[in-house]
Amino acid sequence: MRFRRNQAPPPYEPLQRTIEFAWRVHAAQETWTAKVDAKAAIVLSLETAILVVLLAAEAPHRLLGQLTGWRSVITDLGIGVYIMAMVLAAIAVIPLMGRTKKHRAEYDRNAIYFGHLRHWRHEELNQWLNRMNQDDELAQLSRQLIELSRRNWHKHRSLQLSMLTSLFGSAFIGIAVLVPR
Repeated sequence: MRFRRNQAPPPYEPLQRTIEFAWRVHAAQETWTAKVDAKAAIVLSLETAILVVLLAAEAPHRLLGQLTGWRSVITDLGIGVYIMAMVLAAIAVIPLMGRTKKHRAEYDRNAIYFGHLRHWRHEELNQWLNRMNQDDELAQLSRQLIELSRRNWHKHRSLQLSMLTSLFGSAFIGIAVLVPR
């Protein structure tokens, strides 16, 4: 399209710009999900390896196995806390897909998330998509963004708590081993 020198291009639709922005936010949310999943998988692997080493060190003839009294109790507490850290990291990695019952109840107004899409028949979905307007698309994107952000928050918080908990577990074990008798 060519415009005359003094003629301005047609205005860009504000609603279309809003939809494009919402999709960019959606892409950012997906990126954050992938990053937290990768970090949580690494943290879970490290915590598992450390727990294996700690359990091996609890053998009677090894360092932790020779501790007695309060030191033994603190070591066991540290290992228990480490196990809690692993559970929190696993919670961060576990896919959060939502309730099947909710997906069935809401599928006819959602077409972005695969949990909803799986309930559609292709003829119905085709007709529904053909009837959609920009307001409908924006409403769907808004719901999806809120749901994605809630899940990302949950994953990030679980990972954060896992990392902090593993530090506490390490501190307990460090105290039991390093405090002079």
